[in-house]
Amino acid sequence: MRHTIEDIYRLTPIQHGLLYEQLADPGSGVYLEQLTLDFDGPLDPDVVAISWQAVVDRHPILRTSFRWHSSGRVLQVVHDSARLEVPVHDWRTVSPAEQRSRAAEWLARDRAEGFELTQAPLMRADLVCLAPERWRLLWRFSHLLLDGWSFGVAVGEFVEHYRATVTGRAPELAPTAPYRDYVGWWQARDTAEAERFWRAELAGYVPAAPLSVEPDRLEPGEFPHDWVEVELGDLAPRLRELATRNRLTPNSVVHGAWTLLLARYHGTGDVLCGSTVAHRPADLPGAERMLGPMVWSPCRSGRGSNPRGSPSAGCGSCRRARCGHGSGRTSRCPTSPGSSTRRWPGPCWEARCRSRTFRCRTWTWDRRESASAGWPTTDARTSRSHW
Repeated sequence: MRHTIEDIYRLTPIQHGLLYEQLADPGSGVYLEQLTLDFDGPLDPDVVAISWQAVVDRHPILRTSFRWHSSGRVLQVVHDSARLEVPVHDWRTVSPAEQRSRAAEWLARDRAEGFELTQAPLMRADLVCLAPERWRLLWRFSHLLLDGWSFGVAVGEFVEHYRATVTGRAPELAPTAPYRDYVGWWQARDTAEAERFWRAELAGYVPAAPLSVEPDRLEPGEFPHDWVEVELGDLAPRLRELATRNRLTPNSVVHGAWTLLLARYHGTGDVLCGSTVAHRPADLPGAERMLGPMVWSPCRSGRGSNPRGSPSAGCGSCRRARCGHGSGRTSRCPTSPGSSTRRWPGPCWEARCRSRTFRCRTWTWDRRESASAGWPTTDARTSRSHW
């Protein structure tokens, strides 16, 4: 089937960085996101496919591919249509242990395969029947298309389309805006001002020697990155109490602990790391419902911290240096230093931030929405996510 081009425009700074990482290390699986959703109850696979296709048709970013030239010019191309197939797999005769093993192997192969970035859509979806009235949706997509906030919006819209289709009514969706508007918002920024800000912000910083924590070589099928999920248990209320007492968010406390850890291992009180946060500009209409990668990584420095200090003493340092100095100042200039410094003469600041980046994951989708559609979501998780 022949597709026509609907629109062509440049990339945002975050997309430039994501594309650079993927082209520099093909086959690594970096920035390929994998989301698994488990549903209980009756499910119509045909309606699932129709509902996902409706989401793709509604948002230009989900019909987008990418083109680049050796000269350095990069563009994203919006196609008038992009077909998302949703194959159905029957695993009802397979034991739960084998189901888990099979899913893990599948996702690993899928990550290694990656996406052909010049072909839309840069996403895949499969529906697996695990048992009578128990289903698993495996959704994979390129980070070039969506961030964590976005896929919460996308799943919510999918649920609404499904609910509307099975009840025979039109979906009730809030107005949305195309990702092109976010591209335009960035193009209106003063890049010279951003360069002046970040040069002053990072002046005098001397990076410590890299920590040697990576293996000498990777075995076939292994990836140079992974993620660890930890249940806080009894520590959670204590963390919230500590944050409240010091007028911080839990995210800031954990970031402060991470910075103290880096300071201790590097043996210096002057450490630098990025902090990935959602970026939905207040002066951009429709930003909250927009799909697309809309994040940035302000650098936070722990200047003056004692690398041997106690955690309690570190909270004051966290508030002054990491939170006040980092987010307060850099929020006034929301241009990640990693997005432009390849074009700036002088030291490479990008590696200083990108090699040590912290993020706090937040979902915007209420899974009760799926319950009201007739099939409650019993589990939702990501695999080795980078958003």
